Amino acid sequence: MLSSPFALTRHQIAFALSVPLHPQSRLLPHSAPRINPNKCSFHATFRFSRASVPMILTYARVVSIPLLAAAALSPTVPNPCLTSALIFAAASVTDFFDGYLARRWNVVSPLGTFLDPVADKLMVAVALTIITARLPHPSIILSTAIIVSREIFVSALREWMATLGKSAHVKVSTWGKVKTATQMLSITLLLASATTNVWYAAFGLIMLPAAAVLAVTSAADYVRAALRAINQP
Repeated sequence: MLSSPFALTRHQIAFALSVPLHPQSRLLPHSAPRINPNKCSFHATFRFSRASVPMILTYARVVSIPLLAAAALSPTVPNPCLTSALIFAAASVTDFFDGYLARRWNVVSPLGTFLDPVADKLMVAVALTIITARLPHPSIILSTAIIVSREIFVSALREWMATLGKSAHVKVSTWGKVKTATQMLSITLLLASATTNVWYAAFGLIMLPAAAVLAVTSAADYVRAALRAINQP
């Protein structure tokens, strides 16, 4: 029995797609590229497209930086404190998932390796600037100065170690991860605060100095690791 002319298999579709217009032949040019029907599957397509997901998340975090500033400063944004806090919290979530997915799917790229920490530091610096302007509390100002100075110092240290070919010795430490989590939570709470007279602002006022202490502690770990690497023969 002949099958229906509409019941095309993926092999027939792939064969049809492999017959492009060609000046050397009217039907089946041997030099024309062929499509492998075994690769015409959803799984292969997903395996190809998911490689771009970590970079999309990183780009989204970069885009969130001007959005964060606009939400905090624009008079037309409803509830600018809550809006800016939500933008920062969402960007912080992408900070975890882009690195996790890139390592899990083995799609780590040089651009992503460079852009990810840059986006993190810019986002934190902008958020702390907004908080300092809105809530000029002494502990916030001092913590902001410590955290921003630490980020600049550690970035310079990593750049120097990279020029020596020893950048692998200054990877993120456990204290650095704890600092990042504490810092993100405290910044989110303080961004949501219009004044320091609410409970979550008081909680943020405790956590931000703690993040500053952790920033100094983790920076000391990086310095010790760098010195050990330099002294190695």
